[in-house]
Amino acid sequence: MRLPRGTFLTIKKSEPISSIIDEFVGTKFSGICDFSSGLVNGTLVFRSGTCILARILDTSGDEAWDELQKMSHQEADAALSSLDETQVQLALEFNEECRIIKAVITAPSAATPPLPDPLQEPKNPAELKDTPPETSSFEKDIDTFNMLDIDDVTEKIRNDCKTMIKQLHLEHLMER
Repeated sequence: MRLPRGTFLTIKKSEPISSIIDEFVGTKFSGICDFSSGLVNGTLVFRSGTCILARILDTSGDEAWDELQKMSHQEADAALSSLDETQVQLALEFNEECRIIKAVITAPSAATPPLPDPLQEPKNPAELKDTPPETSSFEKDIDTFNMLDIDDVTEKIRNDCKTMIKQLHLEHLMER
């Protein structure tokens, strides 16, 4: 991948790939993650916690993301660098073949629910009454929308539109 030089943040040693990505989602990380896990090396680019570019060995884009999901339990070393929005845009422009088309909102570990432990004894009915019911995905989606900063989203959309207008050389259509 051809990427702009980001601001170096840190190196993570021997952490599960899934926990590294979970952290990016939770912190809404924007930047580059160069990782190495045994014989597998790769580069991921994130924008606000969403993976937008991926290259693992000779695969790129959605195929590389699928490969990453298969190895999400493996431990890896990762070098992290932050990117600002302009740098993220440059990364997208120069690495179209690595773009992730699928909507990737959550980390690989969150994509598949954990299997029940067969050695664990089943709960008796009295214990089941005390446990709070899990919230549905619809309720989680509603909570996510309630937490959105509408002004921030509006500003990002306006900036993206201005950028597209400039790239299409249509500035003469904008009101001043």
